[in-house]
This record gives sequence, structure tokens and C-alpha cells, in this order.
Amino acid sequence: MTVSSRSKPDNVLARLRADHIAALLDILRTTKLRQTQFVESLYRERALHFAETLQFLQEIGWVNVNQDQLELTAGADSFHAQPTQSFLGEGSIIDAIVESDGPYQKLLAGYLAQFHTNGRQVICRPSAQSRLQHGNLRNLLMQFGMVSYQPADDSYLLHEHSAHLYFWAKNSRGATSKKQLQETAKRRDVLGSAAEAIIFEYEKKRVRMEFASFVNHVSAKNPGACYDIKSLSINGDIRAPRFIEVKAVPADSFQFFWSSAELEVASILRETYFLYLLPALGGGRFDLTRMEIISDPYTTIYQNPEHWSKEENVIVCRRKLPSGNQAYRR
Repeated sequence: MTVSSRSKPDNVLARLRADHIAALLDILRTTKLRQTQFVESLYRERALHFAETLQFLQEIGWVNVNQDQLELTAGADSFHAQPTQSFLGEGSIIDAIVESDGPYQKLLAGYLAQFHTNGRQVICRPSAQSRLQHGNLRNLLMQFGMVSYQPADDSYLLHEHSAHLYFWAKNSRGATSKKQLQETAKRRDVLGSAAEAIIFEYEKKRVRMEFASFVNHVSAKNPGACYDIKSLSINGDIRAPRFIEVKAVPADSFQFFWSSAELEVASILRETYFLYLLPALGGGRFDLTRMEIISDPYTTIYQNPEHWSKEENVIVCRRKLPSGNQAYRR
């Protein structure tokens, strides 16, 4: 296979391994001579399937080929090869697939859409056909430490640090067209959008310039997402994803509305899910000094009747058309 030939996405995944990706990225970072044939010769001393690995990195937007010279893009800077799974390592490859709108995005969404929640976990017991259809992608996710097999009940578990991907897949498949996303965006509350913009800038300052590129205003690109901003929690050398739902709230009561979809996300993501309750002062102004940042709000709010009240019995009424889809007449 030559570098110029293109394989189908599933054929690429069949030959792709985590250590192949790490090897090629390491070579491109450390060598000054990046002519394709030279890079391939170095790569073949360490790994297999150069053409497929290069094609994958091109298609997720991490490598460009310019006049037979290989160039790393800024996106590749988010990968740091480590002996164990890291949010700033293998997980960033999956993030690149999610954000690239490339050939692997649909495959990933289709695979993850088979999963479901059982309270606190995201699991899947696929059919025999699905095991064959999604086996190559599943194996790569298992290498990344994102999915594991549970022989006790013949199921697969999407690990907690990757559970947000299930909600991404669920929402990306629910929005069937660009027009639907645009219509959803128009319906979004103007006040809420202004609050999100403020928190987006707040987060970039909070994590400092070094990690500002990891702060992503998710809902601006996908209005159907179940969280607004993806950021980082930093504790010394330990870094973990932070999924933020922004709520513009009255300054006196801090009352807010929580959709069933948002509540489900909070119940699964737990400590990595945050509510940012930003008091609105009127006239498009907010009081950042009184903002409350709440980690694991499913526990600290929803399951905390001592400090928070909640109303769950909401009745929704909708007129039903008579049989035969005849127009309703007075």
C-alpha cells in the first residue's frame, strides 16, 4: 500500500493501534527531516502499518502532507503519550474524532449509541452482528482504556472518564440535520447564551494560558449537547475533564430548571460534572462575585433535600388530533 492510496475507515481501524499512533507522533516531534519516505523508514523500525496510521492522523486533522513533507498541526499538541490512559493523552484522539466531522465520527457515534445507562454506569451488551460490525473501533477504544469487557454478564463498560462520549453520541444522532441544529440554536435563551459566553472566558482564565486551548464551548457548536462547556479540573499534576452546565439564575433564590437529559448526565458523570450558577442582575449583567460552582450536583443538589428543594411532578398536556389526522374543528 502506498501513502497516496486511501483505505476505508474500518480498514484503517483494523490496522490501527495506540502504540502506532504514539510512535508516529513521537517521530514527527523529534525529527527535523520530515520527508515522507524518511519518516516511514524511522517508523518501520518501531511499528507497523505506516500508511493506515498516517491516513488516520490526517483524517482527524493532526497531520498535513505538504509537497511530500509531513507537518504536525496544532491539534496534535493535545496528545502526550503516557504508559497509562490520560485525559491529555489517548482521550484527546477521540475528542479529535468527535470534533473533526471526518469519516470516523459517524462510526464512533453509531457504536456508542448502542450503550445505555443503568443508574451510574454506561454499558452495552451488543448483538453478534454488532460485535463484528464495530469490533475494530471497539478494540481501539479498549486499547485506550475507555472500554472494557465484563465477562460476568458478557457486556462492555464505557469507563467513567469517557462516559461523556455516550451523551455526545446520543445527541449527535438525535440532531439529524444542520437545519435542526440551527433551529434549536435560535430557540436557546438569550440570557443563557450570554451567561455561557462569560463562563467560557472565565474558564480560560481559571485554567491559565497553558491549558486554555482545552476549554471548549460545546453548546455553541452543538446546541443539543447536555453540557455547555468542557474544561479541566487541575490539582497539581493531576488533570481531569470538567463538564460544565451554566445556569443564569435569579440573585435571590438561585432557582433553575434541569431537563431530564441534563439530570441523566449529572447522575453518570458525577464528580466531573459541574453546575455554574451565575446570578443575573438584569440588563444583560451578571454578578460573578456571587457565582456558585457546584461539583457533583446530582448528589449535592438533587439528593440534598436539606439544602435544596425540587419539584418533579410537572404535567405536560398536548392536544391529540382525532383519528384519521383530521383537522380539529370547533
